[in-house]
Amino acid sequence: MPLPDPVGRRPTHSRRIHCQSYLRDDGLWDIEGHITDVRPYKFDCAWYGECEADSPMHEMWVRLTLDDRFVVQDAVAAIDHSPYAICPQAAASVARLKGLQVKPGWAKQVRERIGGTGCCTHIVDMLGPMATVSWQTINIYRTHECHRDGRDDSRYLKRIMPPVGGCYALATDRAVVKELWPDRYTGD
Repeated sequence: MPLPDPVGRRPTHSRRIHCQSYLRDDGLWDIEGHITDVRPYKFDCAWYGECEADSPMHEMWVRLTLDDRFVVQDAVAAIDHSPYAICPQAAASVARLKGLQVKPGWAKQVRERIGGTGCCTHIVDMLGPMATVSWQTINIYRTHECHRDGRDDSRYLKRIMPPVGGCYALATDRAVVKELWPDRYTGD
């Protein structure tokens, strides 16, 4: 269902975050994120002078390599467009994410390791959606793979539980939890 019709307006800024997951030949997972900020008009860029309309003001890339337990095995970033010449130096700081596990509290761990002046804010912004994509990718793919091959999938489902209590549908007193995870249900 689309949003209600807006009043007359014109676009002024666009941010796009695109995430893509890959299963690597070595059994690890690559989760890649790409962020762009674009304005549909010419504007003054503090460091580079005038920026052309529809050209990226920000364009950054991140790749997290994860194992099946969601532990970061490698982390790299690149900054193609930024408002200041020094910004690309921030990309190296994502390597400090190695060893972290994508799990509840991920955003806090990221902020502690590379937040604030420790990295590029836009790269940090991208890491939340990338974490979500990793959960949707690894759990669902591994469970599907087990079902397809007729193997017991309980080791995946028991080891890494969904975020019960983490969203509207998965509130511990809702029907979804009652049906799928009755041991975690807290309603009636």
